[in-house]
Amino acid sequence: MRRIGNLPLGLRILAGMLLGITIGVSLPKAGTAEWADTLAVSGRIVGKLWLASLQMTVLPLVFALLTTGLARAGSGAAGGATAKRAVAVFAILYAFALLIGIALNLLLLNLWPVSSAAVEAFRNVGSTSVDATVPSVGDIILGIVPTNIFAALAAGAVLPVVVFALLFGLAAARADAPRRDSIVKLIDTVADIMFTIVGWVLVLAPLGVLGLALATAHETGVAMLWGLGGYLRHMITVILVMLALAYPVAVFWGRISIRRFAACVAPSQLVALGTQSSMASLPVMLKSADTLGVPEETANVTLPLAVSVFRFVGPPLTMTYAAYAAAMAGAPPSLELMILCAAIAMLMEFAGVGLPNQVSLFALAAPAFAVLGAPLGFLPVFLSVDVIPDALATTGIVSMDVAAATAVNRMQPPAE
Repeated sequence: MRRIGNLPLGLRILAGMLLGITIGVSLPKAGTAEWADTLAVSGRIVGKLWLASLQMTVLPLVFALLTTGLARAGSGAAGGATAKRAVAVFAILYAFALLIGIALNLLLLNLWPVSSAAVEAFRNVGSTSVDATVPSVGDIILGIVPTNIFAALAAGAVLPVVVFALLFGLAAARADAPRRDSIVKLIDTVADIMFTIVGWVLVLAPLGVLGLALATAHETGVAMLWGLGGYLRHMITVILVMLALAYPVAVFWGRISIRRFAACVAPSQLVALGTQSSMASLPVMLKSADTLGVPEETANVTLPLAVSVFRFVGPPLTMTYAAYAAAMAGAPPSLELMILCAAIAMLMEFAGVGLPNQVSLFALAAPAFAVLGAPLGFLPVFLSVDVIPDALATTGIVSMDVAAATAVNRMQPPAE
């Protein structure tokens, strides 16, 4: 049991899903045996209870993360010249990532549309708290300002809470330091408590996903596996494209030959692929930057800052989760909704800087899912097969961090 507990959460969720599918397809066909139908219904109840437990923390976390992030950012002092240049490079690259993410997701959903069998297979997996319908841009805009924030919280309305948190955080940043620090400390405590609850709920993630997978597989057979296969093809394609973009950034902005950049960044990529941690890759990234001719004083500011605040692949991944979930629910997103989704994904990326990925992902992705009308219940199922995409995403982040360091170096004024 101790060995099982030491397994990464993603592998435990994957094991739960595969076990659930295996049991579900092994049961007698739905409607032919009462005991099998009862087992499937019980599995769905367990899964829905787990999802509800997870979702009850989402809105408090969204509010806490945005509020404290804006309050701190609005009151912080400006950094040095190299840090300012690095932040400017990160901002430009983030804008580039959002444009590519929008275009790529729309293109892939047209090229590889979600099959009707996959839509049917996942119909009972999604959460009931978010309707899988296509909201109009006008409806979204009219609904984002809450007339009553407590009513919005009670109704589970994500976007009004986001808007209120934005205003609250900006206003808190203008308060005098003692009162601002007090409110930030209080909200940080709320966030820490929510993260503790999320940690408890995630311990039960394999059981919850097992129940959902069992019930779905009992009704639809192996169609669920084909649906997940389509998701993996879509997600891995997005990540590989984002990873590949590091090379032209280094070539055209950093003025490094593609062969030299590929050779120098390879050690960092291998460490990222093996550890799935950009922080663990930092020492090797510093060495890669050195071999690329980036001065130590530039690399020592840019790369630690990048590891802290710059996840080039992050917003496109959030958009991809939400876009594919919407398509899986039978409501592929429009261009207008994808633009809104990109803006929300970038906002929540800023709010989640420095937080543990698996624990914060549900809170950070919830607003993007809400914009597209996608069921948030699809997210844990996607995560169950994300072992390979997660490793590739970390590799893409590390690659772009090193490429960004070369770009910052090119922006430095010539030494006198």
